[in-house]
Order: sequence, then structure tokens, then C-alpha cells
Amino acid sequence: MRISVKRPWACLGLIGVVHFATVAQAQDPPDEPNGPVLIAEATDELDRWVPSLTTGLGMLMQDISGDIGSTDLLGPFDHTSEVINPISVVRPPTSGEDLTLTPLFCAGLEFMTPGLRAIPFAPEIEVPGAPRLFVHGEVIPAFGLTYRTAKEGDPSPNRIGAPYFPPNNLISERVVFGQGSVIESQVQQWSYAAGAGIAMTLDVFGRRFRLKPSFEWMTEKVQMTGEARRAVAVIAEPRVVTDFRYEVFKAAKTKRFHGLGVGLEFELDTRRAGPFLLSVFGNARGYRFMGSGKIRAKASNIHGEEVTYQIKRDRYGYRATTGIRLRLAVE
Repeated sequence: MRISVKRPWACLGLIGVVHFATVAQAQDPPDEPNGPVLIAEATDELDRWVPSLTTGLGMLMQDISGDIGSTDLLGPFDHTSEVINPISVVRPPTSGEDLTLTPLFCAGLEFMTPGLRAIPFAPEIEVPGAPRLFVHGEVIPAFGLTYRTAKEGDPSPNRIGAPYFPPNNLISERVVFGQGSVIESQVQQWSYAAGAGIAMTLDVFGRRFRLKPSFEWMTEKVQMTGEARRAVAVIAEPRVVTDFRYEVFKAAKTKRFHGLGVGLEFELDTRRAGPFLLSVFGNARGYRFMGSGKIRAKASNIHGEEVTYQIKRDRYGYRATTGIRLRLAVE
């Protein structure tokens, strides 16, 4: 993995700061409507259509694996010495796996229907929780962390190692630095999500809570990049750098994935500001992404030599978010 784990944990810390700072606003001065007063003033909100704006921070977690393979050397090279050219393929096969943690910022809209307070044909019978339907949509900018899933050697600009005093003044490819292969992946900047579910409203300890199970959809675009470098001796007794050919194999491919799943959100009203209700929320969602989850790309040269790169994202991804919601609830 190329990145430091400090960045995701720093993001989680920021999420916590935002969450607790918002909750702290619930400790309002006596003249601010809150607690039982807030509930009393918001009672008729259950009888209305309620639009709201949402913003928050979160994390998307998903396992990923990567593989690199190549063909045999097909261009000119010295066939006579395993010391000079120790491997007969472009690069030895390599693989790896990792857990990707993608910090997210989300901004969205939500609409809730009036709540069902009583059974329509039996108004004297109250419905617990006054269930109401809701739908939401989100635009999700990702922070674009890059993960190095598999790596072999040290792919970088080739150079001869020094100091080096080869026997009989011969140079082996082993002393040519910068050879190796690597595969990386990155969630691209823009992801999108939507969902629909049922909100249950509960008044507990002088506070209004909502429990909101839902069905969810999310789409994300992932980019894979791969690079391999190889120095190949083209004569039996290489003595200078020009006795090698230097090959670079680069490839990149981007693919969009779609996932369906379920979510559960917990929301708490904290205060009223004119026609608006401010609430804090936290949710967890799980997705099953469609398709194979694979991204595959190839790079080749004029000799027909080829390197193949492939990553596979796990079918299941998990997302957690916390934030604030500004709901329009005219008194």
C-alpha cells in the first residue's frame, strides 16, 4: 500500500470532531426551543412533507486484490547465460491484496412524507413510531487515496548500480536498478448514491429520534494503473549500458461499478432555528457490487512482449457516515 494509514484515521478523527461538536449544540440557552419544547413545536412536522439538506463525512471500506503477469521474452536477448539474463519472462508473476479505506464527503437532499399516525379506517388506533417514507440522493466527492496492491522489484528509471566491479568486466542485468512491476488503484473523485426507506419517529428522554432502515444504491468509478520495467542483455557478454534494451510497459483503465444494499440510520433532532430543524445523524450501509469487480489492462511493445495487469474489488463494500441535516419544518 502506497499511502500511510494515518490519513484514513485522521479523517475518522475529523468525523468524530464534527459529530460531537454538533451534538454539543444541543446544550442550548434556556430561550432556545429544545428538548420537550422542541418536540411540542415539531409535532405537526409529522403531518407534512419535509425536505432537507444533508452534509457529512464518511469512509468506504472494500477489499481488493491485484495480479501482474507477463509473456516470455520474445525480442532480442542473450539465450546463452542465466547469469546475464536470469529470468526468461518479462517480469516474474506477482500478486497482493489490501483493504482500501476511502474517505468521503457527502452532500445530498432528502424528502420525507407525512407520518402515519393512525390506521386510516380506525383513527382511534395509533401506529407506533408514525412511520413515514423517505427518499434521498447524494453527491460524494472522494479524497482520492492511491493504493499499491501488488509490487515486485523497484520500477523506476533504469540506471546501473554503483560501485560495481563485475568479473571479466561483464555486466549482469541484476545490477540494472529500476526493474520491477507495480499495480495501483484509486477511487475517482465523484461517486453517487441514493436510497429509500421508512423512518420511525420516537420521543425518548425529552428528545426526538428517528430510526431509518433503507434500501441503498451507490456507484463509484475506479482507476487502475500498472507499470513494469525490464532491462534485457541483447549480447552474450554485455559490458556497457548500450548492450541492454530497456522496456517500459504502462497501462491504465477506468471502470464504473454499481452496488445495491441496505442501510440503517440513527437521527437526533437538536435544535430549531426559525423554520429549520437541525439534526445530527450516523448511518451504516452495506453494498453488493454487481459484475465481477475486475479491471484488466495490457501493455505491449514492438516485439510482442506483453504485461497484463488486473485488480479485483470484493463484491461487498461497507460505508459509514456521520453528519448534520437541515430540515425545513415551518411552524
